[in-house]
Amino acid sequence: MISAVLAAVFTTLGLTGLMLKTGTWHPVNLWPALWLLVAGGGSHLILARKRPAADRVFLEIALILLAVGFVFIFRLAPRLLFYQALWSVIGLAAFVVLSVSRRLPSFFLRYQYVNGLAAVIFLLSAVLLGVDIGGHRDWVVIGPLRVQPAELAKVLLVGFLAAWLAERRALVREVVWQRWGLRLPSPKVIGPLVVVWILTMLMLVLQRDLGSSLLYFATAFLLFFVAGGRRTQLILAGLIFLLSAYACYQLYGHIRTRVDIWIDPWSDPDGKSFQVVQSIFAFANGGLLGTGLGYGLPGTIPEVHTDFILAAIAEEMGFCFVALLLAVYACLFYRGMATALAGRDSYTLLLAM
Repeated sequence: MISAVLAAVFTTLGLTGLMLKTGTWHPVNLWPALWLLVAGGGSHLILARKRPAADRVFLEIALILLAVGFVFIFRLAPRLLFYQALWSVIGLAAFVVLSVSRRLPSFFLRYQYVNGLAAVIFLLSAVLLGVDIGGHRDWVVIGPLRVQPAELAKVLLVGFLAAWLAERRALVREVVWQRWGLRLPSPKVIGPLVVVWILTMLMLVLQRDLGSSLLYFATAFLLFFVAGGRRTQLILAGLIFLLSAYACYQLYGHIRTRVDIWIDPWSDPDGKSFQVVQSIFAFANGGLLGTGLGYGLPGTIPEVHTDFILAAIAEEMGFCFVALLLAVYACLFYRGMATALAGRDSYTLLLAM
């Protein structure tokens, strides 16, 4: 409950300061703070009553990050604040419903093939129906809304893999093929991982999204490793992805450009690397304590409100604030690992992991 109050106070102060600086003060614009207080506090009360043993730190972390997100979306792209709040409503509602439901694990376990098929459909929908926004074809535009089907596919894919591997954990550990120091289990276990690899390659080639493809691939094989896979198999999976990525680097110019910019952004600071270089300047300009909310120059970074929003936060709030944000994410990771290790069986361990 305290986190909801703190999130509302931070949002109120941040929005008020920005409105006073720009001369656009109106109390109606403080509705995100009221929403955090009501929805966040209500979520805490529901969890305390329905699931008193639940780890509510996850909710507290979400509220903190939402508060920072609301303030800086209002600072950088006010037109998107409504959509940010809308998705937060959906997210918090889903969080509470699924937290108090005792049937969620059995849903993934019982309908594992439906979940796997749905994940594939969502991924392919982005490939087939996606529009090019910011160099990626992972957005589907529906009227005024822009959605990323891959975000929902992440949850469904994890649910499918956790159920699949938990039921076949003995087969994962069983070696049916051994050569050159490599020990592989039954093809029935490797099959879904091959499908995931094919999908990640499609994402890499057609959606121009190296980061997401690596995330899916790594998630699948790390779950396989946790389920009982061997280190040699994990190393082999990594080599396969690196070889595939290298082939795409040689064949596709947009991937080659992204990698080259990442390796040396100073090779073309006024051209292809302009966004990256400007973000580095923003970090440097912010120093330890920042220039102050609303007193930075985030507009020098193209599309700063998307993947480069941290640069704007660093410039106006400083490195100390960024370090606190990283600590919040570290806490999220720690509590997530603790939840996974507390799993009562293989399935809940893999699902939480």
